[in-house]
Amino acid sequence: MRKPPAKTSIFLDQAVYSAASLLAVLSVSRNFSPADFGAFMLAYAASMLLLSTSRQYFGVELARTSNEPPSIHDQRFRRYWTTLAVLAPAAFGFTAITSSVGDTVTGTGRLLSMTVALSTPFLLSHDLMRYFQARRAPGVVLIADAVRLFGLASCLILGPSMATWSFCALWFLCHASSWAVSLVGLKGAVLSRDWAESGSKEWGIREAVTATGLLSAAVPLVTGWIVSLSISTSALGAWRGATTLFGPLNTLITLLDFAILGRYVALEQGERYRYLRRLGLAYAGIAAGWGLLLALVPDTVGGLLLGPSWPDATRLLPIAAVEYVFLCAVAVVLLEFKASQWARRITINKLLTSGIIVGVSLTVALTLPSIEFIALASVAGAVAGFALAVSAVLTTSRRP
Repeated sequence: MRKPPAKTSIFLDQAVYSAASLLAVLSVSRNFSPADFGAFMLAYAASMLLLSTSRQYFGVELARTSNEPPSIHDQRFRRYWTTLAVLAPAAFGFTAITSSVGDTVTGTGRLLSMTVALSTPFLLSHDLMRYFQARRAPGVVLIADAVRLFGLASCLILGPSMATWSFCALWFLCHASSWAVSLVGLKGAVLSRDWAESGSKEWGIREAVTATGLLSAAVPLVTGWIVSLSISTSALGAWRGATTLFGPLNTLITLLDFAILGRYVALEQGERYRYLRRLGLAYAGIAAGWGLLLALVPDTVGGLLLGPSWPDATRLLPIAAVEYVFLCAVAVVLLEFKASQWARRITINKLLTSGIIVGVSLTVALTLPSIEFIALASVAGAVAGFALAVSAVLTTSRRP
């Protein structure tokens, strides 16, 4: 039988991986109280920050250098893989510590948080192996992520009938098993002692993408702390539950780099801007349509998705919808930044929007603690990011 092209396998795996990540959150939201879910999301946000750090600094570089000689690429992977192995205890400790924020965390919430902390080293290592094996053994990557997907689907379905410790054990095994499958698929690639040479130190697109990835992961963690300390972990659970339902749009955004950026770069300058307008309207329309669809979801279905967090999450869905309309639009505009190699502008845009979100959230928390107003801080950041990006593109296009 003819094997599917590597790009097709990568696309399928991205869909499976994104679905598994969504189920990782929904399985907890559906089966535990909003307070316990909020405690879980604090630890999960810390885990995602570490994952983004590893992915942007190690994983993206592995993908970028996938065409170099196999021996050199193997050396590069071994260096990254060993670094993560050494840092595994620190990753566990950082994730576990973040769950202690807030005075409403229950014993169940702490158990869920510790499960995330135990899973984090496996998640980081597995993600690195995904990038390393993406073109060499895409079938192994797909199988490993499918194992995680089916395991987390079992958590979602069987959770109501399981004891808390049984649920946590299964949730952990889902991540450990996918890690084990990827490890077996390495076929000895990590056994050599050779090391790779370090890369360029210039601030380019790689560094810009790394910085924006770190900020994207850090902001939810910081705002999660703010909500937990100023309001409650239950409020955090409601907000994170609402944004989790927009997870499919995150996958849509990642496809911009995967499937569209190469085609966009090949366009003439005048065609680019027309393409941006059409694509931006399409993405914003999809986000708005998805938000409208979620608003029409009956409570019975919503309860199946988010469990006890659904009633409080429903009033935050319109805010999340507006945020994602602008997030999708700005992701499209940033295609021009990446195509034109505007590395520093990408970084500055993300720094400013992150500062707005954290600054507004902190101001609200100190003056008028309200989860709705703190959620609106994310909307303000998304709107500002879109305005700054569009302004930069228009200013450049008018230059002679």
